Amino acid sequence: MKRILLLPLLVLACQTETTQQTPCSRNLEKYLNSSVKSFLKENPSYQRITIMDSKPGLAHSLLVVYSRDCTVELIPSKFEHMMPFDTNMGWNMEKFQKEKIGSIEVYSSDKLIHRIE
Repeated sequence: MKRILLLPLLVLACQTETTQQTPCSRNLEKYLNSSVKSFLKENPSYQRITIMDSKPGLAHSLLVVYSRDCTVELIPSKFEHMMPFDTNMGWNMEKFQKEKIGSIEVYSSDKLIHRIE
């Protein structure tokens, strides 16, 4: 009898963990004007993060990769903590995480599926 009761609980726990892993299916508007760090803290299951540049040496956004089907790009409204231009591309990740999010782009399989401004 105990085994029958534990199985549904285990399945429910696995489903809950899976839905919490990627933010792509959730409403991300609440993160606008909050820090990049708060987004990463609440959505920690990413595979990698990379500071992207729009022109060589000019930081533009933070690419947060969760899976092939879920990538989130966090674009600051303006840089207040980190100097965005560095010809060596040696940006400070701690300072970048203090920046406020101005817009969010959500990608699935490298295609833009949602833009939040």
